Amino acid sequence: MWETKVQGSRDAFVLLSKLSYKKFGAEVLSLIEEASYKLGAADGEKLAKEKNAAYGELKATMEAFLTRLEKAKLSVEASELPGGSWRIRGYKCPLGLENTTRELCQAMMASDRGMFERASGKKISLKIVKTVAEGDPYCEAIWSIEE
Repeated sequence: MWETKVQGSRDAFVLLSKLSYKKFGAEVLSLIEEASYKLGAADGEKLAKEKNAAYGELKATMEAFLTRLEKAKLSVEASELPGGSWRIRGYKCPLGLENTTRELCQAMMASDRGMFERASGKKISLKIVKTVAEGDPYCEAIWSIEE
């Protein structure tokens, strides 16, 4: 729940975020979100180089992202929705946020939004429908380009 095994700098960032939230509550969420977004945006530059430019910007970014998840052996279900949005469903949180809170999940997921915005060059909307952080059996998020 609140523990995180630290094997690298991203794990240390997740642990620091979780412990800060546990101690200071909602007051610290905007800082966690800002730092998460910037971490993701830096990673988005690498993701941009991995994507196939033959696809549309969101689809190309999503395909590169899904390839990364597959290499990391993270099982997800992904589907493209009408209008070019994407739904991703995952059964294990790579950040270890299970049974924490939805608001911490939302703040930490700013890293993915930052990654997608940097890699696609588009403003991205990320709606968290379900989250294991809140006790749901899986996470579900909808990704779309903001108009």
